[in-house]
Amino acid sequence: MPGKIAQYQACGKPVLATPLPGTLSLISGPEQGVVYSDLEEFGEQTVTLLRDPARTKEIGWNGYNHARANYDEEKLAQDLEKILDRLIISKTDTKTDN
Repeated sequence: MPGKIAQYQACGKPVLATPLPGTLSLISGPEQGVVYSDLEEFGEQTVTLLRDPARTKEIGWNGYNHARANYDEEKLAQDLEKILDRLIISKTDTKTDN
């Protein structure tokens, strides 16, 4: 997933992006702050969003909330700590089995 998308979400900016598989697997759509569009319709989709400030504001807030819930430094640190704890426990278990 391009890092810029997470940065835009963290700033509360609505995102219009092409549907890359890596991004789609992490962010499903407007309810998480991203509107997807194929290149052929990208310009039209841009104009549609610019003409609807209420919708773009809502998409931006959705992205902000998604970023806080999923990319917050504290949460990422806690997730990493859990992974490291599991690795330590599995190594300890392996050593005691030998």
